[in-house]
Amino acid sequence: MRLLAFILLATLATACDDPANPGGGGEYYLNITYSPAAVTLPVGGSVTLNIVVTRGGLYPGTITLTTSALPNGVIPTFNPPVLSNTDRGTLTLTAGNGTVAGPCPFTITASGQDVESKTTPTI
Repeated sequence: MRLLAFILLATLATACDDPANPGGGGEYYLNITYSPAAVTLPVGGSVTLNIVVTRGGLYPGTITLTTSALPNGVIPTFNPPVLSNTDRGTLTLTAGNGTVAGPCPFTITASGQDVESKTTPTI
C-alpha cells in the first residue's frame, strides 16, 4: 500500500512540475512563436510568417489565430485560421499600394478555451 501511495505522489509531483509552464500547477497554457524573426512587408507586396503554437498541460482544444493593431491597408490571412489537428500554420500579410511604410508593431494572438498567448512582431 505504501508503495502505491509513493508512486501516486511521485506521479502527481512530476505532472505538476512543468518548468516551461509559467503558471505552474499543470494548468493549460499556450505559447505562440513566429519566424522569420525579421519581417519586411513591402508596400504593394506580401510576406508569409510561419506560426507555431506550443500546447502546455496537454491542452486538447482548438486554437484560434487572430491579429490586431495592423496598419490600415494590411490584410492578414491565416492558413488555417483555427488549429485543431496541428500546432502549425502560416500568416500572410498583404499590403495595399496606399499602405504607410513601417516600422509598425502588431499582435498575433493564439486563443483557446480559457488560454491565450500573444506575440508582437514588427513590420
